[in-house]
Amino acid sequence: MNHIHIRNMVASDVDDIVTLSGELGYITTPTLVQQRMCQLLARDDTFAAVAIDRENRPIGFVHATAYHLFTSPVFSEIMALVVSERHRRQGIGQALVTAAETWAQSQGHTHLRLRSGIHRAEEAHVFYKQIGYDASRTSVLFRKEF
Repeated sequence: MNHIHIRNMVASDVDDIVTLSGELGYITTPTLVQQRMCQLLARDDTFAAVAIDRENRPIGFVHATAYHLFTSPVFSEIMALVVSERHRRQGIGQALVTAAETWAQSQGHTHLRLRSGIHRAEEAHVFYKQIGYDASRTSVLFRKEF
């Protein structure tokens, strides 16, 4: 892929988002993604973009959102980053992260952060370090189902 094209995510990307999410083990349905997309894409504090192939089909996506906390200035966090397995190691992930960084800077956010599960140490963590991200802390995520 010579030139990577990034565009804003649109409602017709639903099926591709479902497929891409499934590649990382996040199993969902078109109905659920469509509902979430309607909510998220309407927000001013959310960024969602796709990398597309020559047929204008998404081959990767990024989702970032702003965090407003009492304890720090406003910052952004990448909530999802997925590149199709067939298209990895071609600069697509970096282009998507750069698009999220550009959005975060345009919003006046102080920094962009992301989380990556420890089970992704061999691939994702190496990638993030290569594009300039440092591991800043380790924590335990607690969760309670409702």
